[in-house]
Amino acid sequence: MSEILHQLDQMTQARRARLIAARGNVPDVIWLVLFGGAAVTVVFTYFFGSKNLRAQTLMTGLVALLIFAELLIVIAIDRPFTGAAAVTPDALTAVPGDFRFRRRRRRRHGATGPSATAINASALSLSALS
Repeated sequence: MSEILHQLDQMTQARRARLIAARGNVPDVIWLVLFGGAAVTVVFTYFFGSKNLRAQTLMTGLVALLIFAELLIVIAIDRPFTGAAAVTPDALTAVPGDFRFRRRRRRRHGATGPSATAINASALSLSALS
């Protein structure tokens, strides 16, 4: 009974850790550095003055576009469960069924021991996700 409570406690702690990790966690100081660096980089393009205004505008616009795209990637990665690049729980929800199938197959073939116990414990912890 104490082993069951211990495993339940571990599953609860692991779930809490996953929930905390799922939140956006880029610190504010890094955002400040990213946006500050973006601004400095765009301003820095004016030090490479070109006699052709069209070339200067194109260079500055392309650098600004590249920096904007990189910041969008950081934002998308910071929030992994939202947006177009969202991570879905489909793979994790399929795992407990796979473990149940393997457990049944092992029981039919008489598998016991630490590996079977580890698979059962993993199936229990993953079923808590869904």
